[in-house]
Amino acid sequence: FFFSSRRRHTRLQGDWSSDVCSSDLDHLTIHQLIERQVRRTPRAIAVEDPKVRLTYEQWNRQANRWARRLIRAGVKKGDRVGLLMERNADAITAILAIWKAGAAYVPLDPAHPDARLALLVEDAGIRLAVCTASIRDRVPARVESTLFVNESFEIGRAHV
Repeated sequence: FFFSSRRRHTRLQGDWSSDVCSSDLDHLTIHQLIERQVRRTPRAIAVEDPKVRLTYEQWNRQANRWARRLIRAGVKKGDRVGLLMERNADAITAILAIWKAGAAYVPLDPAHPDARLALLVEDAGIRLAVCTASIRDRVPARVESTLFVNESFEIGRAHV
């Protein structure tokens, strides 16, 4: 999913490691490392799936917009945000946005039964979830609010 071929994975691994000292890894967050990569290779493809192809610049811009939306929705540093999405470019963007908002994401697999999702939400103390509009009815009732990603790649609000 993340890499279209082994060769590309090796190339990207080399691109990333050439600019990162091991001491940087001790002081930078993953989203700060990604932003560094955005500055180095803004037009390189960062995320792709069968329907979407995003450059580092596009991916970062989208994640920043979603992170601001999450913060406006009340997400704070240290919160846990549920992520109920299929594996695609939107999910990767949502993960980056959640990190940029200062929170951790808790993966909620849409293939899991409702009882399992409810247990995960309760156990993790999830107040807010991000999901696709098409499966927002799967968000457990304990979640106080839901932000959903629609077909135009905008994040919207729905109450469960």
